[in-house]
Amino acid sequence: MPIQPDHYALVIGIDDYPSGDLRSLEHAKHDAEAFRNWLIDPGTGGGVPEENCKLILSRGELLLPNFDEIDDHLDRIIKLAEKSHANARRLYFYFSGHGMAARQLQTFLCLPRWSNRWRNAALDSQAYSTYLVNSGLFREIVFLFDCCRSYKPSVLGHGSSLG
Repeated sequence: MPIQPDHYALVIGIDDYPSGDLRSLEHAKHDAEAFRNWLIDPGTGGGVPEENCKLILSRGELLLPNFDEIDDHLDRIIKLAEKSHANARRLYFYFSGHGMAARQLQTFLCLPRWSNRWRNAALDSQAYSTYLVNSGLFREIVFLFDCCRSYKPSVLGHGSSLG
């Protein structure tokens, strides 16, 4: 696909869960990098301009990314989309890592800080979806989650701080 200047992406890959309550993963970061590379490939991929594609990877024991870092990158994407003089067409939101669910149709995307004590250190995918849809900025929003959905009744994810 040729370069699509009105396409944007936020790609998150988390291998590192240092608390020991979730096993660290071996390929989530690699999968996120591979998806990003496909997104920015104008020949056989999505044609997303490299400056419109934000990649966030976990960084060992640092307990990053956190909520603020993810929202900062999302804010940069929104600002880029707002600056374009045409309507933003498509946003890709990709997450690879651990996932939890407290209810049947819900997915909480676990951040590196997640542990049995820090059960709410997760993104609420439904809240992010609602925020992005209600923003009216993107005509198409594609959510891709490469994660399990382990059942934990007392887990609660958080939506974006943007609004």
